[in-house]
Amino acid sequence: MPRHRRTLTRISRTAALTVGLALLAVPAAAQITSDDLPADAPAVERVSGSDRFSSAARMAVEAFPAGSDSVVIARGDDFPDALAASYMARVEGAPILLTRSTSIPNVTLDTMATLDVTKVVLVGGVAAISSEVENRFVATYGRENVHRIDGSDRFQTAASVAQAGGGGVGALRDLSGESTRTLRTAIVAYGRDFPDAMSAGPLAYAGRLPVLLTNRDDLPIVSRFTLQDGTLDIQQVIVVGGTGAISDGVFDEIAALDTVEVTVRIAGDSRSGTAAMLAALTDDLLGWDATAVSLAVGSDFPDALALAPLAALREAPIVLAPNPDSLRTDTFLALVDRCSSLETIIVAGGTAAVTDATATQAQVAGHCATWSVTMTGDAETNPGDPDATGTAWFHDDSGCYAMVIEDLDPAASAAHIHEAPAGSSGAVTARLATPDRNGFVFDCLEDGDLEDDDTVADFLARVAADPTQFYVNVHNADFAAGAIRGQLG
Repeated sequence: MPRHRRTLTRISRTAALTVGLALLAVPAAAQITSDDLPADAPAVERVSGSDRFSSAARMAVEAFPAGSDSVVIARGDDFPDALAASYMARVEGAPILLTRSTSIPNVTLDTMATLDVTKVVLVGGVAAISSEVENRFVATYGRENVHRIDGSDRFQTAASVAQAGGGGVGALRDLSGESTRTLRTAIVAYGRDFPDAMSAGPLAYAGRLPVLLTNRDDLPIVSRFTLQDGTLDIQQVIVVGGTGAISDGVFDEIAALDTVEVTVRIAGDSRSGTAAMLAALTDDLLGWDATAVSLAVGSDFPDALALAPLAALREAPIVLAPNPDSLRTDTFLALVDRCSSLETIIVAGGTAAVTDATATQAQVAGHCATWSVTMTGDAETNPGDPDATGTAWFHDDSGCYAMVIEDLDPAASAAHIHEAPAGSSGAVTARLATPDRNGFVFDCLEDGDLEDDDTVADFLARVAADPTQFYVNVHNADFAAGAIRGQLG
């Protein structure tokens, strides 16, 4: 039997190099808000409550406005047993609601009543969801209508969830590219942390793909046996995460299983990069039209967990903000990739999870630019960095900018816009925020950033009149006169 192994590790290089500097003409103000964006920028739909339990409740009602016979219950304050819940939710055709380990939040009970639930599926053992909680559900719904799927640990619980699906594993196209057939597919994710499994939630739900768990350096016996289970008949495995999460040894062990014909690794440079890769893959595999995307924080799990059914039903794959206050390059690029079609950004959770400013960054990224510029060392009038590249792009209808720099070492120390045509040097006309050590920056121009008492509105009008007379220049300690440069227009 032929074996196919493949690793997908980046969004396309072409897509990555179309990102850049977004300048938006707002008055000399503080941070841009959604009210300052053009009317055709993607809309934000925030689905949130006062805490993780009420946010999950809101997502459940949004996903199932006509109600749901079943509900999947996962622990909301610890992640291990919840990692495989998305597949169980699809098997049941149900939303995911959250509970505490020893007590059920009132909002969860109220939402179950609103949905008119008659069947309850608990994911996790008694250490995750206590017997007291189970008995409370039994008292309301009856013993025959409350089911627990569990195991001795997170790996066994995930395996039990996979087997509870009754062999109804979904089939996706052959990711090796060697045939046009479809293969019954499972997802394998790192079991000691949550981001990769949570990011895979919409694909697991929409594709009906079980999620099995592994350690970094060894594949648990129960996961290996489940992959070889004749009832599940898994032929293809999507390994989620880079070698920092799942080693090449584990990948090779999965690929060598007799029953597995195709093994593919989906990995980015970070958890948000992997999520971006998964989002692109999900759109591609399931034929989603990239008009919607979901945004959740990557530093905690409950919102992304509960979001999976809603994201799948709205065809809105999940991308991650690394923290509440900003996007990473990978997420920004993933949104830029969708700018020609993106209409809606579903934000999971309240502003403590994803701030309004971060949601606005996402809107800017998802709104196609007016001008773009690629920066290289070769474009510098002084000797520049031969290895570094950067990208920037502008919107002429708002005052914020983003910049992506790659392979610049040491990191950037300053960035400016200068006024001069290609092949010549000119004076600084605007001081830009310095890209961070990852080479990314998003900020908004204010009047104080401009020379000669210029205003943002007047400056952007001059740029719009002839953008070829302006260039972006990035400096670092080794190239004080300029490491990379790119002409607008």
